[in-house]
Amino acid sequence: KIPTPNLKAIPQAHGLSIRDSIRTRPFWQLSSALLLVAGCVGTFMVHIQPILTDSGLTPAVAASVAFFMGPSMIAGRLITGVAFDIFDSRIVSSVAFGLPIIACALLLQLDGGYLMAVAAGIFIGLSMGAEIDVVAYLTSRYFGLRHYGILFAILISIYQVGSGSGSAISAAVYDSSQSYNSILYILAFSCVIAIFLVATMGKPPNRQH
Repeated sequence: KIPTPNLKAIPQAHGLSIRDSIRTRPFWQLSSALLLVAGCVGTFMVHIQPILTDSGLTPAVAASVAFFMGPSMIAGRLITGVAFDIFDSRIVSSVAFGLPIIACALLLQLDGGYLMAVAAGIFIGLSMGAEIDVVAYLTSRYFGLRHYGILFAILISIYQVGSGSGSAISAAVYDSSQSYNSILYILAFSCVIAIFLVATMGKPPNRQH
């Protein structure tokens, strides 16, 4: 006979309700920051090869930079997870959202050099891996685990909207200006705003679960 589990003995997850979560200032600050950073990531995912070829790399060489982005994404995920166990979540999130700024700076200075292109690709990969960890961790720390699945789904959906719209907006800007420089400046400034938003979210509440 299979014993019936005692549901009353199972500890209940703590956290805010969905309605209370979306009414908080940290929720909207995090949502806005994700929207801005995702626009940067979405642009890199779609436009990185044209950006590199515009700087003087051949299409084949530009495509090879993607080889370094995959392992960097995995490294970014692992490093960010370890960092959250050691440092303040706002500091880790700010650093993660600052990685695309370094990539933008490298791409703005790119003059056809392969090593600089690889460095930019590495920072892009690191940022892609780190930002998903930021969404997952901050959702649990600020809003708890009571409705974690739904809240994470909402925030990651906002991230995906930003990623898709960012690449489309960047394409429109390029069509009008025939240059990626203005786009890279805008993306870097967007990340600066995102850093400010996550850095000022306030200390996450202490929760038992």
